[in-house]
Amino acid sequence: MIRKRLLGSHSKANTEWIIRYIGNRPDRFNELLLLFLGQDPVLAQRAAWSLGYVAEQQPQLVQPYLLEIVSYLKKDDLHDALYRNVFRFLQFITWDPELDGQIFDLAINCMHPSYAVAIRVFAMSTAWKVVQRHPGLASELKLKIEEQWPYASPAFKSRAKKIMSGISSLTHTPPSFPVH
Repeated sequence: MIRKRLLGSHSKANTEWIIRYIGNRPDRFNELLLLFLGQDPVLAQRAAWSLGYVAEQQPQLVQPYLLEIVSYLKKDDLHDALYRNVFRFLQFITWDPELDGQIFDLAINCMHPSYAVAIRVFAMSTAWKVVQRHPGLASELKLKIEEQWPYASPAFKSRAKKIMSGISSLTHTPPSFPVH
C-alpha cells in the first residue's frame, strides 16, 4: 500500500496520508522502513519524508531500528533527503545511549561542507544532543563549527551561535567568534 502511494506522487498530501495510515502500527512502519532502506533510490527518497514525520510523532516505532538506519546512512551516494530527514527527527527523539558514539560520528561527518546546509544544521543539532550527555566531545563539535564559520550560510551561523553558546556554558570556555 505504501509503495503504491510513494510511486504515485511526491507531495505533502501524500506524505500526510502515509503518516495517518501508519499511525502507531509497527507492521505498517516496517513496510515504510523497508522502502527507505531498499534498493530503489526514488522510493527511498520519498519514504524519507514520511519516515521523518512518523519518527517524530511515534518515536517508539523507529527506536528499535536506529542502529540499522544510522549504519545505512554510512553508505555512499545516498540522496540528501535521507540524511536530512533522519537528522531532522534525531534532533527531537531520544535513543539508547549505546548509540551515541555512532550517531555522533555520523553527525560530525555529515557536517562536512560537501553536504547541503539543512543536513549540516540538523547534524550539528544532533551532535549537540550527544555532547550534552558526553561533554568530552564538545571540543570536536566546537572545532567542526569553527572550521566552517568563516564561509557558513546564515542558517548554519544561526544554529551554530546557539550551540556554541551552549558549549561555552558546558565547558566554561569562550567561543572563538561572537555568539550574541
